[in-house]
Amino acid sequence: MATDDETLLTGAERKRAGGLEGSRRAKEVPAEIAKQREELAQRLAADLGRPATAIDGVAIEQLASLVTEARRLEARGRWTKAMEIRHEIAIAIKSTGLRPEPPVAAKSQPESMADYLKRTAEAS
Repeated sequence: MATDDETLLTGAERKRAGGLEGSRRAKEVPAEIAKQREELAQRLAADLGRPATAIDGVAIEQLASLVTEARRLEARGRWTKAMEIRHEIAIAIKSTGLRPEPPVAAKSQPESMADYLKRTAEAS
C-alpha cells in the first residue's frame, strides 16, 4: 500500500477526477456512435448497386441507426432491449424492400463475321 501523500486522494477528489473522465467520455460516445452509423449507412448505400432513391436513403438511415443502437446495447449487456431492436431491424428490412439490384448476366460477345465465315466454311 502506498503511503505517499501525493498518491492518496480523498473521496471528494476521487469523485471529482472520475466525474471529469466520465463527462469527457459522455461527450465522445455520441460522436463515435454517429461515426459508426455514417460508415454503416455508406456501406449499405454502396451495396445497393444502383443510385439510392430518397426512400432508400430514409431506409438506410433507419437501418443504420437501429443496428448501431442494437450493437451499443449489446456492448452494455442489455440483451433484452437489443433483441427487441434486432426484431425491429428484421421488420424494417422486410417492410422497406431495400434490396440490391440482382446481378446482371454477362452478355456473350457476338460472333465476329470472320469467325462466322470460318465456322460455316468448315461445316460445308
